[in-house]
Amino acid sequence: MTDSGSLYALVCFSLSAFVMAAIATEFARGVISFHRQSGASLLSSTLQHFRGNTRRHGAYIVHFGIVLMFIGFAGSAFNRSDERELNAGQSMDLGPYRLFSRGFTQVSSNDYVAERASIDVFRGGKLQFQLEPESRLHRSSQTEQAMVASHSSPLWDLYLIYEGQSPDTGQPLIKAFLNPLVIWIWIGACIVIFGTLVALIPVRRKQQELPLPAIYLARHCKTAWNREGRVQGTVDIELSPEGAQDAELNLHAIRNLGIQQIVCSPAKRAMQTAAIYAQALGRPPPVFASISRTGSR
Repeated sequence: MTDSGSLYALVCFSLSAFVMAAIATEFARGVISFHRQSGASLLSSTLQHFRGNTRRHGAYIVHFGIVLMFIGFAGSAFNRSDERELNAGQSMDLGPYRLFSRGFTQVSSNDYVAERASIDVFRGGKLQFQLEPESRLHRSSQTEQAMVASHSSPLWDLYLIYEGQSPDTGQPLIKAFLNPLVIWIWIGACIVIFGTLVALIPVRRKQQELPLPAIYLARHCKTAWNREGRVQGTVDIELSPEGAQDAELNLHAIRNLGIQQIVCSPAKRAMQTAAIYAQALGRPPPVFASISRTGSR
């Protein structure tokens, strides 16, 4: 492990923590906002918020998985290895583990002859697990093959290789590799696949809302005072015969608008104009509303 390698790894760990915190914060803000708006429980708000935008949240999951993979890759800066002659009753230390050799046994089958090492792995003075690497000699091809024994945990992956007898001393050779955080590469890859599948789930659309009704504004038709250019204001003037004809002429412009209800002020000229429209369109009588008029002509 070099100083530069460990520095890069620490930078990667720091950036990974920052990215994971940003993802968690963004998701939490969305859940809290949804919870406040809907009044649902936090669990229900989380599920509904997640289901409401699966593409975005699938992307969050993918990014989270990629971060875990980079954490696993950065752990390679702290890889350790050692090779020792390890006879029965002898031990070697590697990282937090002590490897104790219990002995060697001969194993044979129709295809090969093997010598198997039995290694007890201790941590803090307590037996954690046992590994049994072996060296095989295949009968037909007379080739040797080392069978790796391994153990994985969230922090460390331990690999043991029994390389047979040392050509110099005749003592059994054990090679050990200790690689941190390897399992997080595989966990991250699985999370990336899961996030991709989540992103492919169709987004649940909100129930389609009914469109707001269209409102059309129309002025009453002519009165006698309109013809004379006089301001009517609040004076209640009736439609003139010319104004009634104008209302009839206006029907071609409003007939296809889908008007369902007509509302007008209680002024006579407005009521008479609205009544002509309602009768021609086959709609209910106009509804009278208290609508103030300023400077009406």
